[in-house]
Amino acid sequence: MSSVVEFDRSIIENFLHSHSLRYMVDSDGDYRIAFRYDEEAQSDIEFWFVFLAKDVLNLQSISARKIPRDEWGRAILDCNEWNSAARSLMVNAFFVHPKGESRGQIVLKASLDFEEGIHQEFFDYWAMMVMALSFSFWRWVNRPYHLEDS
Repeated sequence: MSSVVEFDRSIIENFLHSHSLRYMVDSDGDYRIAFRYDEEAQSDIEFWFVFLAKDVLNLQSISARKIPRDEWGRAILDCNEWNSAARSLMVNAFFVHPKGESRGQIVLKASLDFEEGIHQEFFDYWAMMVMALSFSFWRWVNRPYHLEDS
């Protein structure tokens, strides 16, 4: 096991390279991973490593699917249901819509405070768990509504 180190961008890059994930870095220094159409999620899925502060990182997941106004209520209920379950301890869902827009979207996020440092292995575990739970959410939320969850 590696030792605790001060967090820097190499931690993210080590994770991305070790899992052969292709990524882009935007002008703010945030990392973006794009997955093409997932059959069960019924959408392209993006993950973003976004720095909120010097020692706080968000891993966000966004579906390419835009939600029309007549489905906003269902989307909010889905977010609430997800967030009320134990699985939301790592990944929270919320609905957003730009003011004046007729379409919104669900965003998933998990935050990591690494002020005291971090192990590469822990970061890798955390990132993989967030990504796996995010894919679970996208597949769950796109289930046929006429089938009740058990």
